[in-house]
Amino acid sequence: MIRQGDRRSGPSMHGFVLSLMMLMCLAATTQAQDKFPARPVTILMGYPPGGSTDTSARALAPVLERILGQPMVIQNRPGAAALIGTQAVANAAPDGYTITVATTQLALLPAVDQVFGRPPSFTRDQFAPIALISADPSMIFVNASQPWHTFQELVDDVRKRAGQIVYASGGLYGTTHLAVEIVLKATGTKMRHLPTAGGGPALTAVLGNHAALLAAHPAVGGPQARAGALRPLATMGLKRVAAFPDVPTLKELGYDAEYYQWNGVFTQAKVPEAIINVWRDAIAKAAQDPEFLQAMARVGSGTEYLDRDAFRPWWDADSKKIEETVRAIYRAFIRAFQHERQVLPALMADVFGRPDGPGRRALAANFPRLLGSLGAWLHDEMRAGRIRELPLPLAGQLLLAPMAIHMLSRPVFASLFGPSFPTPEQAAGVFTEAFLAATRPPRQQRRRKA
Repeated sequence: MIRQGDRRSGPSMHGFVLSLMMLMCLAATTQAQDKFPARPVTILMGYPPGGSTDTSARALAPVLERILGQPMVIQNRPGAAALIGTQAVANAAPDGYTITVATTQLALLPAVDQVFGRPPSFTRDQFAPIALISADPSMIFVNASQPWHTFQELVDDVRKRAGQIVYASGGLYGTTHLAVEIVLKATGTKMRHLPTAGGGPALTAVLGNHAALLAAHPAVGGPQARAGALRPLATMGLKRVAAFPDVPTLKELGYDAEYYQWNGVFTQAKVPEAIINVWRDAIAKAAQDPEFLQAMARVGSGTEYLDRDAFRPWWDADSKKIEETVRAIYRAFIRAFQHERQVLPALMADVFGRPDGPGRRALAANFPRLLGSLGAWLHDEMRAGRIRELPLPLAGQLLLAPMAIHMLSRPVFASLFGPSFPTPEQAAGVFTEAFLAATRPPRQQRRRKA
């Protein structure tokens, strides 16, 4: 028989046990956080090995291993302009065991999705900034055989020959493209754009005088400048680059143009604050570590450390500038050569119908201008539903086809874009097939006409 006193003590004992269990769970959680990281960490990269973002991660990883006592495993998942790896970080478990070293793609890729009316693959608010670790200003390099010895001489000539001087980039909406577009906006000038397949091909294009200039990281253009093949005219930072003390900043020259090729450490946005603070402390120590500083110096990158609280507003301002530039590029792309889109199909038919005729010569002489027209025409066709589906690889080959035709010899074409690209004849064949398919009425409409 249970006595009354026992009944009164039952609930009290139950509450005591429950409180004890809660305290144990809290202690276990605190202990787990105190021990973070308790297993290897993945540094998930959206870029392939060898670029400035990847080399920054590889300089940081061994130092973090020593500080935190756990392996830092670098995984490169490149593809789709860093979208694949970056999206994987956005969707990673919010436990702090996945971090990334990232750059402008966090703002750039959602902005491109927005202007093309696509659902974003990820958004900036899916990432928690931890620290900025490097920020190198882009520099304007011209081929040394060009007549300009100062940036102002370049600007004056561009104003006289609006839309004629060609600059190279590593591809549409990439860092080398955005940097020049910012310069053009600040100076109120226009140039022709030669997009290539990456930073290396863009540099090759300028060295071969297929383009007059490019905006590049000091570590990319610097060796060629010191060898006398390129001439640096200006830097886009707030201060001069130490390796080029005689090259002025655009701010010094009176132009409000600033652009950095920077790298920061990020993690998934829902990672607990206590774990983010562990990362903040570790990276603050790593950023001052001689091993990290020496590794960055070996690859030609400077270091620039900002903790999370200072880095967040810096990143917000940089992202806003990138988003505005993407929208400006898109508007210019759509507006470009509106009148020529009316005659573009006839011109293309002439090119492929008469390989030695005037169309071929006109395309060879004016391919950058016509490439812009072709892109705008394709955009309108797809928006209007006349082209229902255009697979990305086919679209890429289609847009590169006029360039392929322009490069009349295989050696020149291969030197610019690498041996994996098609020959001009192959590209022309792909374009012809795609062009005929794109301009053919949809099957349903053909049935109605019949």
